[in-house]
Amino acid sequence: MGVKINSLTIGIFDGIHIGHRRLISKTVSQKQDGGEAVMLTFEYPPEYYFDNGEKFRGMIYPSSKRKELAISLGIDRVEFLDFCKMKDYSANEFIDFIVEKYDPGSVTVGFNFRFGKGKSGNTAFLSNKGRKYGFKTHIIQPVLYGGHRVSSTLIRHYLGNGEIGHANEILCDGYSILVRSLGKRERIYRLERDRNGLVSPADGIYLIVAGKSNYGVLKINTLDNSEKMELLFETDVKEFKMGNMEIEFVETLSLDRNLMLENATREIEASKKLISFLKKQWVVGK
Repeated sequence: MGVKINSLTIGIFDGIHIGHRRLISKTVSQKQDGGEAVMLTFEYPPEYYFDNGEKFRGMIYPSSKRKELAISLGIDRVEFLDFCKMKDYSANEFIDFIVEKYDPGSVTVGFNFRFGKGKSGNTAFLSNKGRKYGFKTHIIQPVLYGGHRVSSTLIRHYLGNGEIGHANEILCDGYSILVRSLGKRERIYRLERDRNGLVSPADGIYLIVAGKSNYGVLKINTLDNSEKMELLFETDVKEFKMGNMEIEFVETLSLDRNLMLENATREIEASKKLISFLKKQWVVGK
């Protein structure tokens, strides 16, 4: 058998947070000349597919964004596996699958990685199979933030509470969403997005940046599960006429859902020093 040159990492990778980035960094470092760093993931986590999705709390990012971020960090290929097809695989069958299809020289996973029907496989099982099939197993230990273990669940908690600053720190980047304009009244844009299967930040008013240089304030107000968004830019922005735009959340300005956006315009001026500071940091302009 030839030299095993591919390096794999396996998981959901929702958000591509600081813990995920450690897995990705290790995976990229382990690929051999001529090999690929490959991320194996799923469109949604297991709870989406069981019990009618009652325990599913939404994704931080859609699959397209997760793939984009992974590739930007050095992953060569992202493959979305068919969970419905594989959910009945035993732990042995799952290992056989990755060995036969990817012939890895290295497999990197998180400390709590489980696989196979009934979560019968764990990191010890994976390591034992690695010794049998000739791949190295790398187990990445948890990362702590404020005394809490970093996870996608923790990020969803912060977003749901409107704590954008904490979410951004764990994401190592500004949390972002893809929106499109429904029209403009004076300087205020009405926005919508496809949020199917995605989490929503708490109702409130946020400092945002679009296109890395257009700053504004965004108001989110959710009524009857309908997300209403209004955006006021500091200066006129023409890019919205071209369709979708990604907006990045910088900081929470107010969680008062009754505050009118027109009355929040002063927040742009009040945020001038913050914007100037953030331009020099990783949150803005990355």
